[in-house]
Amino acid sequence: MLDVMAEAANKRQKLIAWGSCGAMVLVLLVLGMPIAALVGGAALAAFLGGGLKLGAIRRQRIARRLTDAGFVPVSDDHGRQRFLEPGRQLPGHANPFAS
Repeated sequence: MLDVMAEAANKRQKLIAWGSCGAMVLVLLVLGMPIAALVGGAALAAFLGGGLKLGAIRRQRIARRLTDAGFVPVSDDHGRQRFLEPGRQLPGHANPFAS
């Protein structure tokens, strides 16, 4: 679940969400509805900000639960946080020449 939630909160998707908020405000301003642009932009920004904050809180809770269960936090090749059982390695990090 942590991996899925982390993917949903990546920078590209955040940029698209905030860009759509700005696009909505611009469209409403072009259509001559400045009050609707202000109210709609504020409402959408509050909704997006709250949703992103709620997702971050949920990821922190899951990470704390995994750490309390004995899993070890590590970073993968892309810098994402992963959790491994003690003594395990990330896939692809084993030494193929070890016997």
